[in-house]
Amino acid sequence: MFTQLQTPCLKTPRLKSASKVVLVALASFFLLSQCSNLRFPGVYKIDVPQGNIVTQDLLDTLKPQMTANQVQYILGAPLIEDTFNAKRWDYFYSLKSGNTGETKQSRVTVFFNEAGYSHYQLVGEIEPDRVRKTPRTATPEQKKFLGIF
Repeated sequence: MFTQLQTPCLKTPRLKSASKVVLVALASFFLLSQCSNLRFPGVYKIDVPQGNIVTQDLLDTLKPQMTANQVQYILGAPLIEDTFNAKRWDYFYSLKSGNTGETKQSRVTVFFNEAGYSHYQLVGEIEPDRVRKTPRTATPEQKKFLGIF
């Protein structure tokens, strides 16, 4: 008679333990990937401001034919100086709210001509002057440099 040969096959306990490991790994991956969507109560997330803070008060102080140094003193150093057009400076500002995650962005582009400052262009909304509570005061040397008497 024919005898049944026993062939070695995969042992089921090893296969079961491997599938358990894969199942646990997949479950933990999906559970941990959802942690970024959770909002824990009592956890404070800060607002993240980036770029140059340019307010309407600062823009109102700009006068036609101001020199580049005078504009830089008032607005600060530009975030981007166009390498192809030296008569254009860009000031970017971005504020990401820690509570809502909403991002507000604005861009002020300052243009110069041969005589000096000519005009600016605003894209977006400017933040109110909440950072600088007191007006900037210049020293007598700075006033002389800026031509303010």
